[in-house]
Amino acid sequence: MDGSPAAPPPRSGREWAGIGLLFCVAAVTLLFELGESHTFGSHEVFVAVPAREMLSTGHWMVPTYGHLPRLEKPPLAYWTVAASGWLAGQIDEWTARLPSALAAAALAACVGWWAKTWYGRAAGFGAALAQLTSVWVLTWGRKAEVDMILCLLTTASLFLAAKTASAEAASRPRLWDVRWIGFFCLLGLAWLAKFHYGPVMVLAPVVIFFVLTGHRGDWKHLVNPVGLLLFAAAVIIWPVLVLRQLPEAWSLWTEQTVGRALGQMGHEPVWFYLPQLLVLSLPWTPVALLAVGESWRRAWKQNDRRERFLWIWLLVQLAIVTASSDKHPNYLLASMPVISLWAGRGFAKLVAVAEAGRLRLPGRHAALLVGLALIGTAVAWAIGAAKKPTAAASITSLAMVIAAGVLLLGWLLWRGRAGAAGLASLLVFLASDAIVVGRILPQVDHRVAAARFGRDVRARWLQGQTVAVYRMDQAHNGMDPIVFYVGEPVRRVESAETLANDLHARASVYVIAYETREAELARLARTEAMARMTVPADRPPPKHSLLVLFRLTRANARPRDSDLSRPPQSDSESDADTAGALAGPADHVEARRLTRQVNRRDDIRR
Repeated sequence: MDGSPAAPPPRSGREWAGIGLLFCVAAVTLLFELGESHTFGSHEVFVAVPAREMLSTGHWMVPTYGHLPRLEKPPLAYWTVAASGWLAGQIDEWTARLPSALAAAALAACVGWWAKTWYGRAAGFGAALAQLTSVWVLTWGRKAEVDMILCLLTTASLFLAAKTASAEAASRPRLWDVRWIGFFCLLGLAWLAKFHYGPVMVLAPVVIFFVLTGHRGDWKHLVNPVGLLLFAAAVIIWPVLVLRQLPEAWSLWTEQTVGRALGQMGHEPVWFYLPQLLVLSLPWTPVALLAVGESWRRAWKQNDRRERFLWIWLLVQLAIVTASSDKHPNYLLASMPVISLWAGRGFAKLVAVAEAGRLRLPGRHAALLVGLALIGTAVAWAIGAAKKPTAAASITSLAMVIAAGVLLLGWLLWRGRAGAAGLASLLVFLASDAIVVGRILPQVDHRVAAARFGRDVRARWLQGQTVAVYRMDQAHNGMDPIVFYVGEPVRRVESAETLANDLHARASVYVIAYETREAELARLARTEAMARMTVPADRPPPKHSLLVLFRLTRANARPRDSDLSRPPQSDSESDADTAGALAGPADHVEARRLTRQVNRRDDIRR
């Protein structure tokens, strides 16, 4: 007996099998058809295009979309996607979504380890499985957006802070405390992901927990000088570098932070997040509810610090996002790992009941369960096939798989074979997910025709040619995914005056615009439609007007009188005019000031 801590028991074959099963589940839910299931959505392209332009220009500080500043969000999402594309050699749907998928897998490992540490191995497996198969993970874990990366950062921060909840007394603060230095580093990365959202969603519950638990020394960890210095570096350096080039960015950041919180960006009802919490945690909502009651009693009646930490985490974050007038489902993601931890505890309870041989349904109950499930499946099939006719056959296949799974599940529960029933449920879930991702999503993708059009015109008409994407005002924030799919070199143009200026310097200009803009372009110059977008019969129509590739020549150009006296422009001057034209509706930056900044930047380069 040397007094050293006992070594942990070796993993059993059953535990290794569980880990292997989790890897297989992650491969299906997060990586299967990751790049082929559908084209970029409107928010995904906000990340993919700036990341591609960072690689093409080598400028990593100021994100750009169509080579104009895009400063609504900080740069972490762009950096991660650019790094993924650099390693793979290109940025496409797969490489752009890979960082989110990896973050989702890492989050499952973090939550699973957390649940195992607090509640045991069965709960750890259940929590990791819930993380990999919940609706919110299947949604945001497969998107080229920052939300899943941010959720990993906030959850890892809270995990480091939660170790205090397991201590019987406050620990003594140390200057080089690796745990709290790591805590502040994660907070700094969270700020680079979404400004103040991440740090607030972590610091608020941690501070309130320290206050309520009564360990007066705990709060001293939050003033760790090394950690605070690193956090300050993450928060200050990037904005300072951007403001040196574009001072107007400050007003945009204020709108995106204070404006969203105070209601300048929209308004939703107070109860908005309650149904979202239940829906996003499906299919694990009932399992998590099995642990909610016990967790509440232990937190507030038995003074269990760990359970109290979870409740403070959830309730404080819910209060923060509810108080904000601008509400979106993805704002709830920072709170969702709490549900996964409860789902892990609920899963452990079900495992205990099954191992005791008490998880068996009487014949009547099994028949009722099967009947209700089949009715629900039939209703969902009828509605889905009617609303999505292009995917009707695939929706029918999905309904058949679910119906067969329901019948098998009912029979296994009636026979008392709970373990087999659980495995069958997982296999049916994975098969259903594969049908949705591999067949249904591609068949209901309304952007696929536009993406194909962009690639085709680049290959046939635009090899090495710069194309202007003109006034995409039917797209979100005027930023249509066609900017990505037409490929480089491409730039956004929001005014006819800018096109007229381009025609002073060039014999012809290629322009992609909505077909409804044809008459408007014809008033500027001789306009020739080179290619028109077509929609395959087996795909849904786009939600915007059809796209057309035009070639404008200056032979019949009729610019404004004010433009006639202007000399031909250099490329940098044309870029400056373009920046000014795009700055208003597209990037929320004052056009004139941005033009001056672009001119100053070009002077410095020269």
